[in-house]
Amino acid sequence: MKEIFSKRLKSARKMLGLSMDKLVERMDGIVSKNAISKYENAEMMPNSTVLIALCNALGVKPDYMFRPFSLELGEFEFRKKVSLGVKDINRIKGEISDYIERYFELEEITAESHDFINPVSNINILNFDDVETAAAKIRKDWKLGNSSIDSVVELLEYNNIKVIEIEAPEKFDGSCTLVNNQYPVIVLNKNYSNERKRFTALHELGHLVLDIANCADNKLHESYCNRFAGALLLAQDVVYKTIGTQRHRVSTYELDEIQKKYGISIDAIMYRLKDLRVITANNHRYFCIRKNKEKSFKSYVEQSRYNTIEVSNRFNRLLAKSVSEELISYSKAAAISLRTVNELKKDIILA
Repeated sequence: MKEIFSKRLKSARKMLGLSMDKLVERMDGIVSKNAISKYENAEMMPNSTVLIALCNALGVKPDYMFRPFSLELGEFEFRKKVSLGVKDINRIKGEISDYIERYFELEEITAESHDFINPVSNINILNFDDVETAAAKIRKDWKLGNSSIDSVVELLEYNNIKVIEIEAPEKFDGSCTLVNNQYPVIVLNKNYSNERKRFTALHELGHLVLDIANCADNKLHESYCNRFAGALLLAQDVVYKTIGTQRHRVSTYELDEIQKKYGISIDAIMYRLKDLRVITANNHRYFCIRKNKEKSFKSYVEQSRYNTIEVSNRFNRLLAKSVSEELISYSKAAAISLRTVNELKKDIILA
């Protein structure tokens, strides 16, 4: 019991980005920093008064503090170039861990847990051509053809990949992990544009499915995942048919139409054209220089034009199913969703 409580306390504190001193301050000093340290090191347990004060300060219910850990989370992938502080990383990890636990509890209640099958596990990624092959294989196996992907999030969830959206700093794009070494989870910053969410989700999918473990060069590793995301959003055949195999310049009209239909940003389209050698590296360099120099052009390039909203609804669907099928009570559903019973009864009205 002490071990479970100690881990839960530390997790809840880090989820809020609180130091022990700040936690003591939130509790109006009814316990010392030394006591908090002893709780987190499983050296002692709080009495009922302190327990309630701890839960109030951390925004959790008492049962959370004694819930056994049943899941083993793999390492979270954070892009090396993203300069997130330790406090932000710990808070994000804590929030993800808590959400995943509640997500898996819902799946267990509704018997909606399914194994993930990696369609490209047998493709060894040694170069960018292998990445294109992997993307084409997934498009074929997931029956996408060369069509645009209406909703990347729905596609991933349909293929047994959990997608979680969180409030996060601007510097955080996304992350991914494996639960119990077999269940993939992708995490997205819910505040980003549709195009950025779509690209990030497929970039993180690359980290999960591409066999690039032997690639020690992190920059190349990231480039492989970017190429993979671009290839899934905009198939090679589509590029050649809509733009051509070789161009000197591309019009904004053409870029707009591709962005609207395929849900890929203009920046990513231009990278895709360079990757496929439709435009030269110099052409692409000119595009980047112009974007950085001209505010109006930069504003044009960064505008979101894809109208389909990318949002993960599966957690809420499972929650509604569990209540409507009377698998759990409203109070249990409220505990799982971190909402009040009254809020849930407004959202989940039984027909």
